[in-house]
Amino acid sequence: MTEAQEQFGDIQVYTGQEIAMASAAPSAPTVSGNIEQSRAVAEAQAAMVVARMNPRDEMTAYNKIMKACKRKSLAERATYAYKRGGQLVTGPSIRMAEVLARHWGNMTFGLREIARRTGESEMEAYAWDLETNTKVSRGFTVKHIREKKTGNVGLDSERDIYELTANMGQRRVRACILELIPGDIVEAAEDQCKKTIEHGDGTPIEDRIRKMVAAFDEQGVTKEMIEGFLGHKAEAMVAQQLVRLTEIYRSIRDGIGKREDFFRVTTGAPEKAQDAPEPPTEPAAEEPAQEPAIEMITDAQVKKLNTVLGNLGNKDNSGKKQVINNWLETVKKKQPVTSSKELTKADASELIDALEQEAANLNE
Repeated sequence: MTEAQEQFGDIQVYTGQEIAMASAAPSAPTVSGNIEQSRAVAEAQAAMVVARMNPRDEMTAYNKIMKACKRKSLAERATYAYKRGGQLVTGPSIRMAEVLARHWGNMTFGLREIARRTGESEMEAYAWDLETNTKVSRGFTVKHIREKKTGNVGLDSERDIYELTANMGQRRVRACILELIPGDIVEAAEDQCKKTIEHGDGTPIEDRIRKMVAAFDEQGVTKEMIEGFLGHKAEAMVAQQLVRLTEIYRSIRDGIGKREDFFRVTTGAPEKAQDAPEPPTEPAAEEPAQEPAIEMITDAQVKKLNTVLGNLGNKDNSGKKQVINNWLETVKKKQPVTSSKELTKADASELIDALEQEAANLNE
């Protein structure tokens, strides 16, 4: 396995060398070409027969997915976040999608090069449920250029082209897989990954906060910028907020988003807070008082909120989340959340009151 193949995990990538070789051959059908075509058809048919002879056990698959999501290494890489239209968008990463497909079973997925022309490749990302014979694909074209601030650079190396097309195809492969996996399975996996990060590996949350602040500092995000995003001191951060910052950190580090998409950057501010000299040690009595920890939504409030939202016709999780985020952005002027468990106790109480009043008005 090459270094590039290790980087892109389970995604199968065909570089088009076979296509280039085929194009050099005579256009008329050949014996070897017919044999290869017959072999491919036979392999696909055999895979479908085997899948139908060994149908997936959905409960077993679900349990395997939940077990995998309890691994901290996967949970930290399971989601991504980026800004679109002023809203924070989150979702399962390609690594999460690969785990879902592998444990759901009887699926094949990948990325292949359909054709190569001068300066571009025509690609197809796909996912195929062999048991139901349902296939989802995405076709797209990749220019053989690398975008830089100083200008675009053309790519000639086979390895550079391979890595570029594989990188561009990851999002399409993820989208194809997620179209085949039931939505409730995906949501349950995301929730389990968030719980895994919240609980951590036994490390005190204070230490995890310090590590997160240090990691952000390497990306040019200062502690003050984090506190501006949270609306309070970093030391008062709770586990749910740590989960969201983990998603944002990975997005910035992987180049999906920029720090300016999530944090308010002061013009002329240093790239790293650690560049500033350490302040002199002051007596404990003169240090500013630390803000008390913010109380998060209670289990009783979660249950009541779901009941009220359901009474207003919001039966699925996506509809409920949309109502919550619309209220947060329009009324509270706050960032959207990915789960009702990220609400504070005070906000949850206010939202429940507002929804109950809306329900009462509708019944009049």
